[in-house]
Order: sequence, then C-alpha cells, then structure tokens
Amino acid sequence: MIDQKESNRVFSKNSHYIFALSLILIAVINIILIIYRVPEDQSSHLIDNQTDISILRDSKSHVKVYDNITKSDNLSLQKEILTYDNLSLIDKRVYLKPKAAMSIIIDDIGNSFDKALEIWKIDKSITLSVIPHLKDSVEISQYAKEHNLSLMLHIPMEPMVKQGRDYSFYLTTFDSEDDFIRILRDALDAIPFYQGINNHEGSKLTSDIKRMNLFFRNLDKKRIFFIDSRTSNKSVAAKVSVDHNYLTGVRDVFIDNEQSVSYILDNLKKAEQIALKKGYAIAIGHPHKESVEALKLFCKKSRVKIIKPNEGLMLYKELEIANIRKGSNESSDYRYRH
Repeated sequence: MIDQKESNRVFSKNSHYIFALSLILIAVINIILIIYRVPEDQSSHLIDNQTDISILRDSKSHVKVYDNITKSDNLSLQKEILTYDNLSLIDKRVYLKPKAAMSIIIDDIGNSFDKALEIWKIDKSITLSVIPHLKDSVEISQYAKEHNLSLMLHIPMEPMVKQGRDYSFYLTTFDSEDDFIRILRDALDAIPFYQGINNHEGSKLTSDIKRMNLFFRNLDKKRIFFIDSRTSNKSVAAKVSVDHNYLTGVRDVFIDNEQSVSYILDNLKKAEQIALKKGYAIAIGHPHKESVEALKLFCKKSRVKIIKPNEGLMLYKELEIANIRKGSNESSDYRYRH
C-alpha cells in the first residue's frame, strides 16, 4: 500500500516536471518562430549593384518568401518560382511572381518637392520621373534615396513638333555627337540618385536609330533600366535598349492626355486590365491635380499589385522583351507633339 502511494507521488511529481518542460519547449518554439518569420506587412529589401528588389508579401500580390533555400531546393522550385541568383548569394531568398502587377510612373517632376511627397504618400511604390536641372530635382532625388523610394531620370529628347521653348538641354538629332554626349552626361550627373531612365517628349529622337545607339552606348548599365515612353509609334528606343542589354520596358497607357478625374481613372483601370490579361503593365501620367485625385481613388481599390519598375522589369523581363521584339503594345495612344 505504501509502495503504491509512493509510486503515485513520484508519478505525479514527474508529470509536473514533464508539463513544465513542455511549456518551456512551446515557449522556445514560439520565440524562434517570431524571430525568424517573414513579417507580413514589411518589405524585404535586397540590393545588388544593378537593382533594388523590394516586394511585399501579402494576399493581394501572392508573393511568398522562402528563407534559407539551398541550391538543390532551387532546382526543384524553378518551374514555379523566379529566383535571383545574385541576390540569393546574399540571403538566399526566392520570390514568387505576383499574379498581376503594374507600375505607375509620374513624369515631369522637379518643380515642386511638396507635389512629389503628395504623390508618394498615395503609394510608396509609385515612381516619380524627375527632369534634370529643375529647381527641386536634386532635393527630390536625395529624399528618394534616403527613403528607398522609386525614382527615374526623365531625360528631355527632341519632339517632332518644336514649341518655342529652350531646347539647349534636349538631346537632339541635329547636335554634333560631342554635344549630344555632353548634354547627356550633364543630365545623368544632374541628380545624385535614380534607378532608371525614360524619355521626356522625344517623338523625333526615339525614332532615330543612330542617335538611340549613341544614347545607349553612353549609359551606365550597372545603375539603370530604360522605359520607352512611346511618344511615337515609330520609336525604336526599346528595341535598341534591348540590343544593348539594358533592362527594358515600354509604356502601355498614358493616363492623363485629358485632365479629368473620370478620364484618368478609366485609363488607370485600362492599365489594370492589361496587367490582369498579360501579367504586367506600365502606366505613365503627370502631376496634374486631377491625376493625383484619380490615383488616390485607384490605389485604394486596385486589383493588381503596384510595384516599382525595376521589380516589374526583373519579374516580367521575358514578357517585356517578347513584346518589344514583336512590336506589340496594348495601347495606341501617342503624344505626337511630344
């Protein structure tokens, strides 16, 4: 009888120890999960010498992050996952493509720092394209670098129709090659930070294959991508960019050829439809007050992921190159006077 009581006492005591150890083990596991899990509401920022990849993991973008992927794991996942070999050497992460995404670029920035901030407050993935030599261009560029925002250089190029303005800082078909290169380098050095380039106006220059080859021979491949704003259906800019091995995209929709909130919103939805159809779209607009209001409305209810162009062009590189090679472009709207 005494032995039975003693046995029960020992069993009870051991049960308490086991229960306590179980609680400690559960707590340790939870702490490990908290430390190593990927935050649901934060970006993963990976930077190499060419581009900054920062993709949100959330239900809308369908982006998943896998930590500590081995080379053998990568081989088994390659069919469904886009891998960045150079980035995986840094922290071995692999990203799934969003099902549909679009980049929104707002051109003609540089005259108002406050306007730039207003647009970035709508969505931090909206890209601003800064014209060199304007009064706030440098300040906006510095702010973008400090806050990991998306910024492009909006290089002025010769349009078909001259409009009586100062074209001394435009790249043209009539300047000597030396002057062309000098003007280009002045533009490239005008602001301290940008991730890509697109053309401001340029319907004439982008149609000149010799000048576009000269242009791309004098860019720095390590720090930029190029987007053809497609101000002319005769543009060869994107094709020449691909020939020079630049990460390249083409504008799908101009959103604000008319300054009406409803018109601009319709064009943003048009770009959204293109993204849903083919996977990725590029929309370009300008800092009109109507455009800003339309962006506020659109970004609240967008059915696609809004991403930076460097991300989009990496994720959908093959798609963009295929469209450029065959000359396909969903939109037929061109700004011929530009």
